[in-house]
Amino acid sequence: MATDYGEIEHVQTMKDGLFLSVRRTADLINDSLLRAHLWAVDRNITKTYIDDVIEGVNSYLANLKAQGAIISGKCYATPELNTPANIASGKVSFDFEFTPPYPAEQIIFRSHLVNNSVIS
Repeated sequence: MATDYGEIEHVQTMKDGLFLSVRRTADLINDSLLRAHLWAVDRNITKTYIDDVIEGVNSYLANLKAQGAIISGKCYATPELNTPANIASGKVSFDFEFTPPYPAEQIIFRSHLVNNSVIS
């Protein structure tokens, strides 16, 4: 997403064949985080900046968890991506993961006929 100040983007890694509700949850989270963190574009990259972004994402994910929209979620800054060279060129990366609730598409009941109670 381009802004007047810079760029903000997300890279989504998901497997094909996901339930529509799971894909929509992922789309909603990705879009919401991009829009909510436009304030972070063109700010100085400091430890406090990184902590503030992580705290903002984790707060949003915790809110979704409290609403039952996701089961869990967390954000972190991956050191391998935030090298001094990347920071010097104005690039900072944050990873976040979440687990959405999956719909019960197929409910299976298995019955077992046992006779071990007959002799007791």
